[in-house]
Amino acid sequence: MLVLLSRVGRYAAIALLLGTLGCEAGRESSKALDEWWDAQMLAGEYGILGHGRRVESRPEKSFKSQNGRVYGVALLTKEGIAITDMGAESRLAGLWTCGGWALAGGLLERVGISDGLLELYGKLRTRREPFFVLNLMARVNPPEQYSYEFFLLYRAKEKARGQVIKRWSLEFGDKDPIAAGHLEYDAVSRVAMVKVQSFIGQELLHERVDVSSVVRGQ
Repeated sequence: MLVLLSRVGRYAAIALLLGTLGCEAGRESSKALDEWWDAQMLAGEYGILGHGRRVESRPEKSFKSQNGRVYGVALLTKEGIAITDMGAESRLAGLWTCGGWALAGGLLERVGISDGLLELYGKLRTRREPFFVLNLMARVNPPEQYSYEFFLLYRAKEKARGQVIKRWSLEFGDKDPIAAGHLEYDAVSRVAMVKVQSFIGQELLHERVDVSSVVRGQ
């Protein structure tokens, strides 16, 4: 069972994995990070990238071991996708430092259908604004903002290029609900059911999606 990690512990985990505990000058845009993450998802590929360096060692656990937990899938399974430039953003000649983004998630659930696969992906976005270099409290417990994206995909077969059927975006401010996503499929009506819950079981999203336009009858 994935333990509930504090913001400090969770950043330390990904930073240790990526070798990025230091702060450095860098870009202020997250566009390239999103493009890489989304490209991995659509291609059905997985991996972890930190400051332009790919982590070669990967866990052996399946995404099924995490019961849809977005953060757990990212770091603890072979279907995880994560990229970060956390610590790379600075302002005012370095007086404000250690800002950046971390995108973590991957494949949450997969349902086989007659002519392909339906898949649910989740992405946790962590945004940290640069803070004053002498702010020791911010270094220990940095102020961060959290949001999630969930994607319902169709693939003709595993590793085939995915087609996004629907995307959801959820904002949570400075409180991360430690979200988990779940996918069900009704073959008769050709309707997918997507549910997202917090760590304590609070329902964050519950939606039925008609997928008949991309899924043939069974």
